[in-house]
Amino acid sequence: MIDEHKAKIILWGITIITGILVLRCLFSPNKAWIFPLLILLILSCPKIDERINKITKATTTFYFEKFRMLCMFVLPIAVPFIAIYMVTIFSSKNISESKLFLEVEMVLKIGYYITYILIAFLYHKTNKKNKYIFFGIYYFLCIIISYIPVNDFWGNSADIIILLIESILMPIKEAILTYIIFDTVLDNNKEKKKFNVIVEREDNKSREEYLIEIEKSKKSNQPSNA
Repeated sequence: MIDEHKAKIILWGITIITGILVLRCLFSPNKAWIFPLLILLILSCPKIDERINKITKATTTFYFEKFRMLCMFVLPIAVPFIAIYMVTIFSSKNISESKLFLEVEMVLKIGYYITYILIAFLYHKTNKKNKYIFFGIYYFLCIIISYIPVNDFWGNSADIIILLIESILMPIKEAILTYIIFDTVLDNNKEKKKFNVIVEREDNKSREEYLIEIEKSKKSNQPSNA
């Protein structure tokens, strides 16, 4: 699992890559990407956090939480920008509009699928019951939406709606299902034991009972070949 140290290294990696992209944009005729890249550079740079902690005299770091929030809010926004960037590349190669559409759709599907698998695993330790209720509601809505005849319902906007459904909503649904499969497998590798502990005071005037739950990973009982 990603800890504070690993999260800090990842944030430095994002900062360096973003800095290189900013420098490239500065020497490019198209400077439209500089502003969003500068925002990402500021948000990801661990040095800014260290400076703020030094000023506020804070001793606790939040690199993992910062990395998780960046994945939650920045990555979903970045995927369409990557698709737009692809459009600017392929539009100069005289390819057909239908092929261009398919290329953008491919990037969106793969991008959102991988993004939301990553986000789901980053929130692996959150309340499982609430998380699965949300997954169930989202899956239910996706199924209902898939049954709606888009062409008849949306008219002239049908192509855009189909793109949003097929390239964003459905890949997120598949990412949720993929996460649930891995989460189930990981949970089956853990052995849980529950037992009651009764605590009595020396004067026997009070008695309290606690439910203790111990969880440990299952280990193979097969003998070693060594």
